[in-house]
Amino acid sequence: MLLGAGLVTGAGQIILVRLTSSNSIDITEAIWFSAGRLPALRTLSSAVLSVVVVGMGASLGREGAPKQAGAVIANALSDKGRFSNEQRRLLVACGAGAGMAAAYGVPLGGALFALEVLRGMLALRLVLPALLTSVVATATAWLVLPNAPTYFLTRFDDSAANLALALLIGPVAGLVSVAFVRVIALADRYRPNRWRRLVAPIVALGLLGLVSILFPQLLGNGKDIAQL
Repeated sequence: MLLGAGLVTGAGQIILVRLTSSNSIDITEAIWFSAGRLPALRTLSSAVLSVVVVGMGASLGREGAPKQAGAVIANALSDKGRFSNEQRRLLVACGAGAGMAAAYGVPLGGALFALEVLRGMLALRLVLPALLTSVVATATAWLVLPNAPTYFLTRFDDSAANLALALLIGPVAGLVSVAFVRVIALADRYRPNRWRRLVAPIVALGLLGLVSILFPQLLGNGKDIAQL
């Protein structure tokens, strides 16, 4: 399944980049450099691809598609209302934050994501609309989605040994995260194009599939993966 997800991702990326558009589908980049203007067809197609790939077992997170859909709808409303660039930036950020809030049931988290991550600032005139959209989105999700935990986690053994390991692993994880960010920055300079867009996800997800076969205990049981 993971190898199949890699094939779908690679093929989907090739198709998406061929769709005519001068703007990026990255929401943060669109807000900062093109006043929140997003190519609707390409962005929504990417959201559908995200749903399919996550449904096939890839651990990409469930918030991607709602964020993209919310941002596209906000951009369309901005066009219809003939909003200024500043108003469009705010509305697109609110739409993306509302999508994240609905996906995880976190209205405050969605609002903070819209302001801190997408807009890079906190101000009262921005907080109120971001919080309002995230609350409405979360309330709507509560009415439609089943009342069940988002993720099912096994019981954590809070023994002294595990707490000591947590204190030890924390700094290690911090250093690894710094190295990861630097590797991503390096990879961005040599980002894959054309055929490499197809090969990269196949290799990555194929290796993950191999690890899941050889060391299933590292990824949990099938029920846990299905819930993710």
